[in-house]
Amino acid sequence: MKHFSVFTSDPNLELALRFIEQHNLAHEVHLNRTRFWIPDGAILTEFYLRFETFQVVTDSEDLVTGREQDH
Repeated sequence: MKHFSVFTSDPNLELALRFIEQHNLAHEVHLNRTRFWIPDGAILTEFYLRFETFQVVTDSEDLVTGREQDH
C-alpha cells in the first residue's frame, strides 16, 4: 500500500478527490493537503498513469506539516 498526498492548491485536487471517491480509498482531509492510501495492483497502476504530481508520503515526514523531520 502506498501513501500519497495532494496539496489543496494543486490544480488536480478535484480530479484526485473524484479518484479517491470512485475507488473508495482511505483518506484524510487536512487544511493544507489530503492524504490517501492506494493498494498495490490495478488501482495503483491507474493512479500512476493518470497523475504525476502527487507526492509519496515517507516515514520520515512530519504528517502535520508535510516536511521532512530532522533525525
